[in-house]
Formats: sequence, C-alpha cells, structure tokens
Amino acid sequence: MISVFAREPVFTLQKEIFAYQFIYRNGLNGSFPLDFANAQTSDEPQLGLTIDEIMQVNMTIVNLLPESLSEFSEVFTPKDVIIEISEINTRPSATMLAQISSLKKNGFSLVANQHQTDWPEFMALVDYLKLNIMDNTPSEIKQQKKLLTESNIKIIATNVHSKFQFDQCQQLDIDYVQGFFFLEKEKVNNNPLPANKLAFLQLMTEIAKPTLDIKQLESIFQKDPTLSFLLIKFINNPLVNKSHKISSIRHALNYLGEVMVRRFVAIISLAGLNSDQPSELLNLSLSRAKYCELVDAEITNESDAMSAFLVGLFSLIDIILSKPMNSLLVSLELDERIIQAIVEGKGDYWPILATVKSIESGDWSSLFSYSLELEVPKEQLFELHRQSVRWQNEMTQAISPHFPTTKVI
Repeated sequence: MISVFAREPVFTLQKEIFAYQFIYRNGLNGSFPLDFANAQTSDEPQLGLTIDEIMQVNMTIVNLLPESLSEFSEVFTPKDVIIEISEINTRPSATMLAQISSLKKNGFSLVANQHQTDWPEFMALVDYLKLNIMDNTPSEIKQQKKLLTESNIKIIATNVHSKFQFDQCQQLDIDYVQGFFFLEKEKVNNNPLPANKLAFLQLMTEIAKPTLDIKQLESIFQKDPTLSFLLIKFINNPLVNKSHKISSIRHALNYLGEVMVRRFVAIISLAGLNSDQPSELLNLSLSRAKYCELVDAEITNESDAMSAFLVGLFSLIDIILSKPMNSLLVSLELDERIIQAIVEGKGDYWPILATVKSIESGDWSSLFSYSLELEVPKEQLFELHRQSVRWQNEMTQAISPHFPTTKVI
C-alpha cells in the first residue's frame, strides 16, 4: 500500500501562516501512522510531503491515534509539532491523561476537538480547540469563546474555504483559521495597479517573451534601483546561488545564463506582486511553477522547461491581483499554450497543471486519471511534487528578508 501525505494551512487573522495541518491520507481522519519509526524508515513508498519537509519552515499540527502517544516524544520535538488526538471519543483513562501530561511537561502543545470539551480533566491540558465552521452558528462560537475565556485556550476554526467564512471568523475574533479560503476569487478590482506593482508586472512581461531583451530589462531595473537591489540580493542568497557573487543583471546573465535569470526575475516579481496578499499564494505559485517545470522535463526530456514553469507561476495571478485572468495573461504576451492551459483548461500543459491541483486538494481519482494521460506514474508525480515543495521552501526563505510579510486585515 502507498502512503500519501498532504498539508492544509492554518492562518492567523492577519493571514500569516501559523502552522500546517499534516494529513496522512491513509489514516483515520488523517491521523499519523501508529509506528513512527517504521513510517519514517520503511521501504513502503512515502508519497506527497514528508513531515520533515513540512516542518522545515512552520509549526506542524499532527493528528495522533491514542495508541501512538507513548512513542511520540521520541520522534518529534515541541518546537516543531502541536499534538492533536481527534480519535479520543470516550472519556480518557488515567493512563492516557498521564501520557498527555508527560508530553505537556516536555513542552508539547495540545489541540482538542469539539466532541472532547465535556471532559474537564482533558481540557485542563489543552492549548487549542478546533471548531468546525460548518457545524457551529456564530452564536454557538461566541458561547464557546466565553466558556474558554479563563482557560486561555485558543480557537482554530476549521473548514474555512471561502472569504465569507474567513470574514465571519474575523468578526468573531477567532484566533486561527484552517482552510483554503485564500484561493477564492474576489470581486474584480478595476483600479489601476500602483506604480511599484506595475514595475513588477513589466518585469514579468519581459521575462515571458520568447527572446529576452536584456537592454529593456536593464532599463526597467534602472528606473527603480530598489528592484535591482532586491534581485541581486536574492540571487546572491546562498539558498539560491552557491557559485558566483553577482553584481549586475549582465553579470548574472554571463554567469547564470538566460534561463536562470528569467526564473529569478519571475520569482522576485511575483513576490512583489503578492506583497499585500497571504504568503501562501506565493508558496503555492512557486511550488506549482517548479512542479510544472519538473514534470514537463520528465515528459519532453528538456532541462529548462521555462514555459511550463510560467504555467504554474501564473496560475494564481488573478487571485493575487484581483484582475481577470485572461486579460492579465494576454497583457503579458504569453505563449498561447500557457494561456490555453491556465484559462481554458486545455492543451499540452493543462494535464500537468491539473495534476498539481489534484495533489494539493487530495483529489486522487483525478490525479490517477491525468497520470495515465501524461504517461507518468503517479509515484513519480508525487516525488516531483515533493521536490517542488522543497525548492519552494528554499526560495521562500531566500525571498522573505526582502519582502517582509504585510499585515492583511
């Protein structure tokens, strides 16, 4: 049997990533495998994301089976993991409470689910409470908040998959929200882009052209020295470039080559465009870009695959800029195959983009169908997605010092 792992983001009300929920698709309600040691070292294929890769950047919420409590602290540390035990459905025994107390003494935090709130001895150990936004009215959530006032337990609203639900959580002053609300398209913003974003969009237009006009690229950077500074700092980050110290755009072209320069300009430009949006939009755009590039290279045996990279990179730009996707892509003068994949869901690149969306959402039947169409084994697609997320983590860490997170309220 193949083991498949995935993640779901948990946000603050400022839309900053607080943690990722680690989901074991084969487990009961996403619970982690019983035998941690064997799960980490067995010969069974571990597909999707490993917990080490998810914990590389953020705190991770891990749902345990009660039987796993005794070995948990031998595998993970409290600085990386928050414990959830959703499958405790009856009042916990004294032995189980002692195990949880021991984990708490070692510094671990605990998440409770709503059906567990009737056990005061258990709730006394809890740091966070999950409330399903679909199962509770605003008045019921207010009542829960009132009951938790003295305990200092924070609330995590789950299944928050729309902007309306997120706004509702803000109005109720819920502490954290879990879900994909940030992927819902907002009303189109007809206002012109501010000057700083327009410059980033112009850079995007240049790197998307079949032939890179280095003079035009340099001209855009010269108009705004900050852009040039950001790009050079980013390229010289050890996570991005371990070989040559780069001092200018032309220098970068000479040492890194056109494909790498296009990619770096694209990353820094998208980060600039996303500066007032949730960082997870940038994370997904980058991991999709790398994934599409890797899969296309697997199919065509080409090493650059820049067009495929742009398919993933631009796949969420309409949400990032609150503009119609078709007009944005046309204005960027993109290859028709890129527009076809993103806007129409057709063409050579569409099955590649569709597979990464399926992996993100856990739509395994669609993934397996597109896997057959691409003639790439699903195991290989999972591995390429793992590589793309690892690369995205590195790029995000390299970008973040230059684009401090903007509070989005």
